Amino acid sequence: MATLVLTTIGTALGGPIGGALGGLVGQSVDQGLFGPGMRKGPRLGDLSVLTSSYGSPIPRIYGKMRVAGTIVWASDLIEEEVIEGGGKGSPERLTYSYTANLAVALSSRPINAIGRIWADGKLIRGGAGDLKVKAKLRLASGSEDQAVDPLIGAMEGIASTPAYRGLALAIFEDLELAEFGNRIPQLTFEVIADEDPVPLSALLADGSGGLIEASDATPVAGFAAHGTSIRDSLAQLIELSGVRLVDRDGRLRSAGGGVPLLLASDELGSDADRAERPKFQRSRAPDGEMPAMLTMTYYDPDRDYQAGQARASSGKGGTRDMRLELPAVFAAAEARQLVENALSRRWLAGERLKLRLPPSRMDMRPGDAIQLAGTARPWTVRSVSIEGMAVAIEAEAAPVAIQPLPADAGRPVSDPDIAVGRSQLVLVELPPDGDAPGPTPLIHVAASNEGRWKSLPVELNLEGQPLPSISLGRRSIIGRTETPLDPHSPNILDQRSQVIVRLANETQVLLNADRDALVAGANLALIGEELVQFGRAEQLAPGQFRLSSLLRGRRGTEWAAAMHGVGEPFCLVDPAKFRSQPLSAASVGAILTAIAHGIGDVAPLPQLSRSVSGEAMRPPAPCHLKAIRVGADVHAQWIRRSHRHWAWLDGVGDGADGFPELYRLTVQGPAGETVFETGSRSLLLGPSQIPGESGQSICLSVATIGPAALSHATSTTLTL
Repeated sequence: MATLVLTTIGTALGGPIGGALGGLVGQSVDQGLFGPGMRKGPRLGDLSVLTSSYGSPIPRIYGKMRVAGTIVWASDLIEEEVIEGGGKGSPERLTYSYTANLAVALSSRPINAIGRIWADGKLIRGGAGDLKVKAKLRLASGSEDQAVDPLIGAMEGIASTPAYRGLALAIFEDLELAEFGNRIPQLTFEVIADEDPVPLSALLADGSGGLIEASDATPVAGFAAHGTSIRDSLAQLIELSGVRLVDRDGRLRSAGGGVPLLLASDELGSDADRAERPKFQRSRAPDGEMPAMLTMTYYDPDRDYQAGQARASSGKGGTRDMRLELPAVFAAAEARQLVENALSRRWLAGERLKLRLPPSRMDMRPGDAIQLAGTARPWTVRSVSIEGMAVAIEAEAAPVAIQPLPADAGRPVSDPDIAVGRSQLVLVELPPDGDAPGPTPLIHVAASNEGRWKSLPVELNLEGQPLPSISLGRRSIIGRTETPLDPHSPNILDQRSQVIVRLANETQVLLNADRDALVAGANLALIGEELVQFGRAEQLAPGQFRLSSLLRGRRGTEWAAAMHGVGEPFCLVDPAKFRSQPLSAASVGAILTAIAHGIGDVAPLPQLSRSVSGEAMRPPAPCHLKAIRVGADVHAQWIRRSHRHWAWLDGVGDGADGFPELYRLTVQGPAGETVFETGSRSLLLGPSQIPGESGQSICLSVATIGPAALSHATSTTLTL
């Protein structure tokens, strides 16, 4: 290896016996540090695949790295049964969810902290420490006095549980596996071991157990020492960084460096027999033996530690392409500088110089810098030997630093680090649309949050009694009103009223809809208890919209048009994003409470309650109620409205309901209240049936009697 000089120097110091001793010292250093057998460097893929095999090497991490690690302990998967569905048109189904407990060994060297965590390439823990999946996470830093993890100890027994001292662990408790196909995903961790970059000299000293004493303080952002031997993990780093090491007193130390030793002309060509010899011999390796290109694969911090590649070309020929995989962290420009310098050193090392010097130069050692008198080029001593009474020197051209060159890491393909925000809930009851009124109430649950969305478990209870829990897989567009919505007739397009809403997630948007789209049902939203369609949505700020050009009282909700205030719930109606919960008929009037258990929800947990009104059970209210005085009588008449045809398209008839036509007419006046039921769409009231006298006002209300509930009432007043 061109930059690692291990030549023994015993002979130069002490003759044949000294040479033998020096050889033994050199061999012990080489074997102890670099191990026997063929050198095989670590591969970047070794750090990106989670393993659980016995004998898997666990790297020593320096600085900050992204590693997969090795599973050293795991429990059986924990199965939980979940009953979902059961609403109208949605049969009840049994599903299973799974969680796992596991411990992952990350480093055989203590670490300070864990940063981001990825599972199957998706970010599940952000840089701020926020988990984006349901789990508990603990870190065992790898200290020599760390205690047994309480979870592992509880499941395995304290007496039989190791503390894994000297091994840094990430321990997951109840890691939800639903979004990973109910299996343990491929996990990678931003470790890291040191808060700041590690000086190269300290890294080499620690990684070699003190056998390397280098003086190079170049900061290394991240490095993983792993492989079949210490040699494998450090050799490529030493070569790429250009550190020049020599054998000194049983250790590898930095070469002398400093000012080159100037050799006078009369020192060159020395020999004991004073024979004529050339002052020096200079040679150059054939270009065909030199590398044409050097390619290095590394980890790029600007690409979430994905593999990057830096390439240098000699431009001088050469027939070999060299490839290196270095488990180290470099910025793109830094990596390019490394490979350019390394390739330059390879070519310069092909230039050799042989000298014969007088015995006075016997103290010269490999690694020393020399310069011939009358020249400006420095050389580095590779070997020193004694030949007769002359000191034979072999040197190579000293490296020349390459000026920094621009490099671009490219655009990263990464999962954005967005926190899972606190949940917001909306409980919705909708009147039937096209279907007959149901026999029981139906509650729709919708939710949103600020930030990243994850499937949201919601706990439901009715008057404190638990109901089957549900899970919301998709985020709805919900929010709150910031201005009140004025009352308006449902019969014509409301071009006067407007309302400002603030969405729970400011990245969501509301869109305009033309007349044809409105007729087709676009932009249907629940504001308070009134269903409204909006034709225009003007964005005032992120997440804030002014809604206008309104169709009011959709699906017979005109009864709620006069009940608006500030802070009402807003929900864009999208049944595909709702989860529905059927209730019993007896639950009408009871309080339903929903409690969110999202990843971003901390105590007190978000919850919402509403009184069950049974809107899904109600038929449409009659319309166009009129009360006319006919002498002393009052004639009340109204128009039937069917749940089958909300739009009166033919202007003539209406669709037949699947239940008998029956109405309840209530008349209130100063003299009390009278109630009538009729199967007709009109009723003639005689004087004795009217709770009022001439000059007084009465209120008439009519409601449709459905199979399970009354509709909302349509009312009018009349002065007698």
